[in-house]
Amino acid sequence: MIKSGTFLDADIGTLARKAAQGWRWWVDEMAGMLPARLRPQRQVPPGQRLRWDGARLAVEAHGGAPTPGGASILIDPALVLTRVVDRPALPLADLKRLIALDLDRLTPFALGAAYSDARILGPGAAPGTVQVDVAAIPKTLAEDIADACANAGVTPRAVGLVEADSTTLAVDFLAPMRADGLVAAGRQRAGLWWGLVGIGFALNLGLFVYHDIASVQTLQVLVDDQEPSAKAARKLAATIQREERRRDTLLAERRRGDPLRVLALTSHIMPNGAWVERLAWDRSQFRISGYKPAKLNLLKVLRDSGRFTAIRTTVADVATESAEGEPFDISAGSVKP
Repeated sequence: MIKSGTFLDADIGTLARKAAQGWRWWVDEMAGMLPARLRPQRQVPPGQRLRWDGARLAVEAHGGAPTPGGASILIDPALVLTRVVDRPALPLADLKRLIALDLDRLTPFALGAAYSDARILGPGAAPGTVQVDVAAIPKTLAEDIADACANAGVTPRAVGLVEADSTTLAVDFLAPMRADGLVAAGRQRAGLWWGLVGIGFALNLGLFVYHDIASVQTLQVLVDDQEPSAKAARKLAATIQREERRRDTLLAERRRGDPLRVLALTSHIMPNGAWVERLAWDRSQFRISGYKPAKLNLLKVLRDSGRFTAIRTTVADVATESAEGEPFDISAGSVKP
């Protein structure tokens, strides 16, 4: 895993190598999930084949047509240490990592002094295990091969052993050699692939931008088509709101200026034995006069109702006491709704 700081500080070459390693890891994981009979076999890359006998590179008979800058390096089987072991049934990529960690116990090489590769041969002796063909070469041998390829101007496309059919790679040490920097990756092919990736990304981005622009234009057309209807709807809504405000105002004025409401309120508040002879109301002032029982405090009754303000007794023009009762004349500032 690349840490964030390392990722930000890495150059393009490092990022390209990490991306290539990630791609190869993903391909190996997907291939490892397939049944053994369906797993793709590693084929010897087409083109020229060179055999390494321990001292020099030689063109192999019937090794294919020369390929500029690239060739498959086939190692003499006598120089490769092989061993068949049983290991847990894991994906091939995990098995390769497990064998690389146990290489000092599986081979006479010290840990870190050799390169290894592996392939699955079939089921193991115990349930849940598989037979793994382990192959290893010392790093000194790999360095000699890398130096010979560099001196010959050859970029290795495979470094390993072939099956008896001479078309299938049994093992390939090119990946660990590339990981250690002994062999440079095929820059021309990598550049081509990265160029295709860049073109695909640009096309994808352009497609998204075009789709977004087309969506906005389509939405604008729909909005323009609905503008007359929307304008009529807004006008109708404004008219309705004005009518509602006008209705509310009229209802409020009616509640404040309804004489029947004031008359009904007065009739409800006046106690038994008191009767109104005269009632006057002009929205700003309220006045009632009449007769009440002698001991009835009508002022207190009106104040306790909480529906009148500024209640007071009017002493002017008070009628003399009669048989009907004690006269009263009361005025108030206003009537609360």
